[in-house]
Amino acid sequence: GNDRIKGRSCIPSVRPDSPSNIWKANSGQPAGRPLLCYAKDVIKYIENNYRNDINITTLANICHYNEYHFMRFFKKYTGKTCIQFIKNYRLEKAYNLLKNTDLPVTQISFDVGFSNVSYFIRSFKEKYKVTPKELRLRADDSFNV
Repeated sequence: GNDRIKGRSCIPSVRPDSPSNIWKANSGQPAGRPLLCYAKDVIKYIENNYRNDINITTLANICHYNEYHFMRFFKKYTGKTCIQFIKNYRLEKAYNLLKNTDLPVTQISFDVGFSNVSYFIRSFKEKYKVTPKELRLRADDSFNV
């Protein structure tokens, strides 16, 4: 999850022009704003908009990076690519809806931002080792989440 980022301070540990900073001073990032704050801003955006299409350009703009630098930045701070992170977040939301509601699988798929039900089911099974329907039939949570 995004626990690696939550709870950390947005106080800069390095100056933006410091050699230990992975981003060059001319990367387009406003000087003085810690990279960690941008990571939190992007994650907050994803958490608030996961139901909709999220494109890399929008996320990159939050950080004032081009798409290439943004994708490298995001992976450094989350350990996942942006696409993996969004997909994982959506699957976690779907898991909770499947366990706590009687909504149809198709509706849950669309509600959490998947535009293709087959892809949702395949992705869900890849992560949880059961289909959404099988999850609902299980009486316990004895498998890894």
